[in-house]
Order: sequence, then structure tokens, then C-alpha cells
Amino acid sequence: MLARGPRKGKRTSRSTKSEGDGDATIADIPHQIEGQDHYAQTLREFEKYADLPFLYGSRSAIYADMLQGKKEVSRKTNVGKIASFAKALRAFQKKFKTTIDSPDTFDRRFPYYCLDLYANSGNPQKNYHHFERIAITAGVPRNLIPENPFAFKRGAVRTAPSDAEARRALNLAKHDAWEIVKRYDQAIALHGLGRHPSRDKGGKRGDADHLENRLFACRDMMAQGIFGETELYAKKLWGILGALRERPGAIVIDPARGPVRLNGAMAHVHFYHPSPHDLFPFVTILLLRGMLNLATVCETKVTDKWCTPYPYVLDPADSEDLVMIVLLKHRGSAQPETITKGADRKLATGTPNEVKFPSSTRPWSHPYRVLKFLVELTQPLRDDIERCISLLRSKKRRTPAEEQKLNHLTTIKDDLLIYRTKLGVGSLREATKIGATRSMVKMLQRYGLSGQTRELRDAGLTSSFRASGWNLMVLRMLASHKETGTSSLYARRRQTIDAARSAMKDVAAKALVLARSSRFSTEQLRKTLAAQGLNPSQIANVTNKKKRTRFESGCLDPHKPPPGFDRGTPPGEACRLQDCIDGCDNARFLPQSLPHLIRERLKYRAQLQFIGPLAASTSILTARIQNLDALVGEFPARAVQRLEQKIEKELNVRHQKSQSYAPE
Repeated sequence: MLARGPRKGKRTSRSTKSEGDGDATIADIPHQIEGQDHYAQTLREFEKYADLPFLYGSRSAIYADMLQGKKEVSRKTNVGKIASFAKALRAFQKKFKTTIDSPDTFDRRFPYYCLDLYANSGNPQKNYHHFERIAITAGVPRNLIPENPFAFKRGAVRTAPSDAEARRALNLAKHDAWEIVKRYDQAIALHGLGRHPSRDKGGKRGDADHLENRLFACRDMMAQGIFGETELYAKKLWGILGALRERPGAIVIDPARGPVRLNGAMAHVHFYHPSPHDLFPFVTILLLRGMLNLATVCETKVTDKWCTPYPYVLDPADSEDLVMIVLLKHRGSAQPETITKGADRKLATGTPNEVKFPSSTRPWSHPYRVLKFLVELTQPLRDDIERCISLLRSKKRRTPAEEQKLNHLTTIKDDLLIYRTKLGVGSLREATKIGATRSMVKMLQRYGLSGQTRELRDAGLTSSFRASGWNLMVLRMLASHKETGTSSLYARRRQTIDAARSAMKDVAAKALVLARSSRFSTEQLRKTLAAQGLNPSQIANVTNKKKRTRFESGCLDPHKPPPGFDRGTPPGEACRLQDCIDGCDNARFLPQSLPHLIRERLKYRAQLQFIGPLAASTSILTARIQNLDALVGEFPARAVQRLEQKIEKELNVRHQKSQSYAPE
């Protein structure tokens, strides 16, 4: 019988033994020998790093992480990375006349040396990433290595809602949430009122027309463990059925239509047990205001200590108005409690990271009050779950269905976002394990968004990022990221970058008046400003030479700077900040502003070069230089070049004079 041959394009090794031999084929043995030879050969290649004890002593760990099992192309690439690391290490040891023998004697100056070394390379982010990988593999503690400050060349393509879209979504979510708040308050107010409307319970004709009486019957029904008309039919509770059927119940949130009033028994149950759609508006508010991801909100439990005193209060009188919200971030890498050396990070057990942000305790739609209300809203359902669990546990023999129900209820009883539907009790933690539900997507689309919950987090981060002057460190604190590199993922989002560029283009288009005009006159300036739709008072302010800013630019209203540019300026006084280049809508740059803009750009470039790449990654200098590039770019290129050369020459002469007068 013919044996099946190998597939096309596949090589096969022939066995040197006959089929009758009981031993295994010898096809595997050359492969094993080849692997051993390659390991030995690779370690022999490390002999050229014998003068570098740090690298040579870690050769086995580096081989296991970067070379073992790799394809030939990847292997050659990683060998080049190791050679680059060795070159940098030799240069560092020669310059500072020191030797790094092991991870225990690791010199903290070495990473900063590499930062400066790679700053002007073709791909500094990737080069420093390779340095990090080799150093950590060799055993250097992660906290001794500065984070990668260089941005990736390729940006992410995700988008985020604009401020107007996010504000509209927040207002619609607040409108929906307020309906649930009013429904809850109504149920509380009617709790001690009313009587049973059934004839067999002493009810009279017309009692079922009053809501307080129907809620009395609803509570009686729920106490018997009944939550729908089907069960009422089955148990022949005609009195309750007649009181609740086809009569208006609670207002609930429909994902596509918004708040609607339903009829029937389940509609009355929702006065006490929320539906999943009733929770979505509150989740939306938390995602927008807390800048959280969906998993963080849905994983929250009532047993968590989600609120602590605000630690940064300056005025004791304000101490009761602010608290710190503390939630658990289950996405990403957890904080390992114990990781043995060489253990896989994925196998290490750990606790989730904490996400902290401040919240006011006064407004009802701020995170603290929202979380507090959700605990109160779901408490009646939680009490019913506890009652059902006790009932099931009291049974000595449970059916498989009862056992499954007990496990399910025990799993979700402490979840914050629990709900009831016609199918039973559920939790958003379980419903959103693979992402937002269809109903949540529909609701977000009704709010004017795409339906992706991550956009809600991005909207808050983008708005705060822009308000901070595009400061990456501020974004990192708001996003609760351990590494600046993670924050740069948000900062590189298309919407963030496009918003920055388009905002500055709009400002440059409006602010630069007659920048390319060969003739400048006050009359021509007035005509240009009038064409922009400015009123006579604003035109007078711009043309008034006594009201020029430190950039020799005009201002539409010096005594009323826009929000964000009014910091430190008392009401009614002239603008003290004068950060016109950050995108102030009141600014109007004139031809005489060009020397000041060029000087400012040269100053920021020098500062950026002085502080180095690590500090630059968390500075607003880069953003300001980009803003100035947009403004200066509106002027004729030849004029800018000549003026820049002239100013640079003046600054160099001034610097040389100051050096000559400096005391020895």
C-alpha cells in the first residue's frame, strides 16, 4: 500500500531505518542537534561582548527572550539590536569612565545617555524601546528606566466626538437619567400610601385607578416571587392581574425613543427594579464625566470602597464638596502581587489597577451622586436577590435549574449595575463582557454618537488635553495611565491631532490680518476686519496701537479674554495672561507681529533642546512651537527666512557679549 506523500512545497526527511525497525525515525534528531548547535553558536557570538560584563553575564536570558525559536530574519534583526545596545554601553562606559558589571550595579545615568543618543536618530522611539527590552531582560528593575518619551511615527485612526457632540450627548443622557430619578422619588413617596385594590383583599371599585394602590398590589406580587403577567395567570391571582394589566406603570428608557411609559405588571415592577436600559444614561454620564472605560464602570461592586476623602483640599471650608472616586481598572495589566524572576507576566497573579478622579458631592449628575444613586436604585432588587438566594440555599435537594439559578444570583448579587427583564435578573458586568450591547449602541446613536462607548472616554480626555495646552502629563493623570506611552495613544488619535491642527488653522486664518500684503494701511486693516464680521468696537480695539499685546498683536476685547485665556485676570481688567499664540479667538496678528513670533519660536526651540526629550514629552513647548509654525507659516517664506537669520545673529552677538562680561 502506497503511503501518502508530502504536500507540495514541503520537504521531508527520509528515515535511514526500515519500516520494520521499532525505533522512532531519525528525522527529529538532526533538528535537536541543530538547536543545540545554534544555542552554543549564539553563546559563542556573545564572546565579543566579554568586555561588557552586564551584557555578557545576561546572555542566556537575552537568548531566551530575543533569539530562541525566532525565524532567521527576526533573529538577525535582534542580533543587530543587541549590537546597538553594546555599542551604546561601550560609549557610555568610556565617556563616564565607569563599568556596569550587573543589574545590581546598574548606573541610572545610562538610560538618560541613551535618550540623548537616540533623540536625533531616524526612529528614536523604536531604538529606545529596544534598549528598554534588553535592559529589563537582563534584570534591571523597571522603575530604574525612564519611560519612552518618543512618539510613534504611525498614529492611530480612532476618532472622538467634538466638544459640541459630547455636550449634546451628556445633556440627553442627563434628561433620560432625570426621568429615572423622578420615578424613584415617586415610588419612595407612595410607598407608605395606598391599599390593595383586589376585591378579595377588601378593595373597592375604582381603587386600581390610583397609582399608590397599584404599587401596593405590585409589592404584594413581588413578595410572592412573581414578576410578570404569565406567572400571575399560572397562579390564578386574578385580583392583582386585573389591577395591573393594561394600566400605566413606570416610565422606562427606550434605547431608540427615549423615556416612554409602559403598561402592565412588569411596568409596575420597574418602579422598584430597573431595566438595563434605565441604567445606560447613568453609565454614559460616568464615562463622559469620569473619563472611564466601560469595563471599569460595569465591574464596579457595591462592596467596593469607591469613595475616599479628597486629599488635596487647600481650603477646609471646601473639604466637604469634593471626594476622590476610586474604581478598579480590570483592563490592561494588573499590578502583580508577586512575580518570580523569569515568570511570565500573563501568569502572574495580581490585583487590578485603581482609577482615581475627583468629583463634587453637590450636583446630582456628577460621578459621586450618580454612583450613590445607582446603589440606592438597585438596592430593592439586591434585597430580592438575597431573599431568593436564602430560599434556594434552604432547599436540601436542588434541581439542576435551581442550582444554576443559585450560582447566577450569587455571582451578580454584589454588582452595582443589576437589572430585571421579563427573562429574569441580570448584570451589566456579564452583559458587556464582550463590549456594549445592541441596546446601548442604539442609545448612544440616539445621543448623536457612533455607538462606540470608548468615544465617551476619548471625548473627555481630548477636551481636557486641549484645555491643558496639549500637555501629555495632564492627559496621563486624567487617564490614570501608568506610562506616558499609553497616554500618547490617546493623544495620537486622529480627532485629537486634527482638532489641534484645524483649531490653529482657523485661528491663523482669522488672526493673521494682511500678513501677505505688500501694503499695509489702517484703512485696509479696517476693511479686512469688517469683512470678518467684527463690530466697530472690536475694530477700534485692534487698530488702537496703545492696546497691543506682548506680541504686537491686536485684541478684539482686551478686558474680556475668552474662557481658558482669562486665568489670573480679575473681571473688568486687561488680560494678564496674553497667551495669544495658544489659539485665542480674540487675537489678530499684524505684519509687525512677525519679529515677536519668530523670537518666541526661537526661544521655545532652545528651551526644548535644553530640557531633553524626556522632559519635552510632558511639556507644552512642542505644542506651542507647532502653533507658532502655523502662524509664521502664513507670512511670506522669504521674509520669514531673512528675518529669522537676522534675529538669530542678534541673539548670538548678545550671547557672546554676555559671556565676555561674565566673571571668571
